[in-house]
Amino acid sequence: MNNDIIPEANSAAGGDEGQTRRNQPQVPTDSQGIQDITPFGRRLNVRRVMSMWGGDEDYATTDDLQVEQQTYDSTQYAFTIVRPNPNASPIYSNHSRYSFWTDRRIHVRSEYFMKAAKVVMQAQKNIAWDAYPVKFKYWQLLAFMPDFKEYTSSLRMSLDDDTETAEIILHLEFFIDFMELEYHDHLRDLRSLKNETRVSFRLLWGIFIPGTLLVARCRSTGEPIALRLVHVETKDAETDKRPRYSLLCEYTDFNAGVPMLAQLEWDISEFEGDMLLAELPIWPMHVELHADQLRDTLIERGRRYREFSKVWCHKQYSGIAWRQDESGERRIMVNSRIVIDKAMYDTYSPQPAPYLYSGHMAPLSPKIIRKLYQHESTTDAEILPDDMMLAPALLHGFGLADRAWMKLNVNHVEDITWNPESFDYLEVDHGKKELVRALIQSHILRTVTFDDIVAGKGIGLILNLHGPPGVGKTLTAEAMCEVVRRPLYMVGAGDLGGTAHELDKALNVIFALATEWQAIVLIDEADVFLEKRAMDDLTRNAMVAVFLRQLEYFPGILILTTNRLASFDDAIKSRIHVSLTFENLSAGTRERLWRAFLRKASLSDNQINAMNLDRLFRLPFNGREIKNIVKTASTFASHCGRMLMVEDILRVAEANTDVNSGSSQSECYCTPTML
Repeated sequence: MNNDIIPEANSAAGGDEGQTRRNQPQVPTDSQGIQDITPFGRRLNVRRVMSMWGGDEDYATTDDLQVEQQTYDSTQYAFTIVRPNPNASPIYSNHSRYSFWTDRRIHVRSEYFMKAAKVVMQAQKNIAWDAYPVKFKYWQLLAFMPDFKEYTSSLRMSLDDDTETAEIILHLEFFIDFMELEYHDHLRDLRSLKNETRVSFRLLWGIFIPGTLLVARCRSTGEPIALRLVHVETKDAETDKRPRYSLLCEYTDFNAGVPMLAQLEWDISEFEGDMLLAELPIWPMHVELHADQLRDTLIERGRRYREFSKVWCHKQYSGIAWRQDESGERRIMVNSRIVIDKAMYDTYSPQPAPYLYSGHMAPLSPKIIRKLYQHESTTDAEILPDDMMLAPALLHGFGLADRAWMKLNVNHVEDITWNPESFDYLEVDHGKKELVRALIQSHILRTVTFDDIVAGKGIGLILNLHGPPGVGKTLTAEAMCEVVRRPLYMVGAGDLGGTAHELDKALNVIFALATEWQAIVLIDEADVFLEKRAMDDLTRNAMVAVFLRQLEYFPGILILTTNRLASFDDAIKSRIHVSLTFENLSAGTRERLWRAFLRKASLSDNQINAMNLDRLFRLPFNGREIKNIVKTASTFASHCGRMLMVEDILRVAEANTDVNSGSSQSECYCTPTML
């Protein structure tokens, strides 16, 4: 059985007397049982029934007072008050401290009232308006009483000869009068809330009215975020939870720049006594001391969020980010370039963020529910400010330096300051540099098309930068990305796994992301995956075979750095378009590097010349070692509270010489202009 009203009986208590009292609904007491209020004949009546537990997990309803041999068509009653019977239903046997949660429901059959309610309660988006009757919890209607009164007044002001409008006013006035009498104490409490800064748990329903703009704090950033309340549910105590209000809220998200509405639930658990509104985990925006300033801040952040949410974007990030791992969410400091891409985050992140905000949340993941505007080309100017400020505080993206998915603070995202001149400072043969530049730029511009016979095969560009460790191979790739303004997706051996299956899985993800982001891929120290195959090493053979297949179908730019080109598998060597060998540093190159790094340590040329570093210039350090020596010496001098001195440099250099005695790892490098 359902919980529609069955069979209905009219009490004689209404009588003819009720016909003459047009605007004075009578409130029945418990001893009266059922009482009809019939000021307008059969059009406007209120009937009372009690719900009963039917034994088959369904409800039935009976009149509070049975009247024999009298039945009436249910459509005669504009409003029906349905209250639970705690003695007959196991649901109420726990005697909730908040019995009003399970108290009366109001079933509405008045079509005229419903026309008004759809306007007044349009922010209440989960009401089954097409049902018959339409069912409300009584406090849902109470929360909108001021709006019903205001709407009734506006109809009176515009009333002419429209019969339907007159009927709507008639039904509204009857409803308002009845509710004022029936729920006098509740409405008195509701009116008192307007000027209060504190509220009890019992009266939260009067504060959280659907359509209200709310403020909470982002769980990660701690910054304020705005939400719009859609619906409020009350939930009684469970085994592991206290009684609580569950707030269904909506916020604005963007799908490829298109504004959408998404929803999430937020719980407010029971608290004792009164609490300041601003101390609730989520509170109305109107109680903010600087609401206008907060609104402007959120609108501007929303514009930035939308700009960063258009498909994907390559940006600089400086600040705290949040990374999800097996132990939960942890904060990390990021100062590197990132790619913001929510779609790829949801696809490839091990832990797609289930929630964006703090608070005691019900288990409902944020989800896009509908488009916010009809036109996908909606501009920022066309998006309402109240919608723009509902954007989240967190973006989702990939840290290129950390090689990890992370959540990012919108306010810490910046444009990239490109440094294309860094390529010109590379201490590499000019002809080789120009060859690399020409190949990469031509591939990006697709000025030459020379595909394999098989479609989609062999259309990528594969470069090998060969030389001993620390000769500037990685910097060459980084500098080239500065020229073409593309992301550099750098991976190492540890990112690719130690088996053919792990390698295949990793390369699938890396190449898919690189293709989506138009990134240049750098596989550093790639020797381990490119070793010549041997009959007795099945694991390596399988890895080389996987690598070969992946190279064939990658359409982008791949740069490999290696130390032992002679040991490459022949099949892979044949797929490399160009191999560049980086030579050892000359004495002149080493001197230029020493001077460049010392200038970076805030020393002038005169100070450098006065140091008499000729013996340093002759030491066979490579570029990376020179950089580390200067950095370490500068740190030591700063700790001592003085300027960098030649003795500091010599102290560190001698320590490195002791470690590297007998080795000659002179290497080609680049000047640190880009560092």
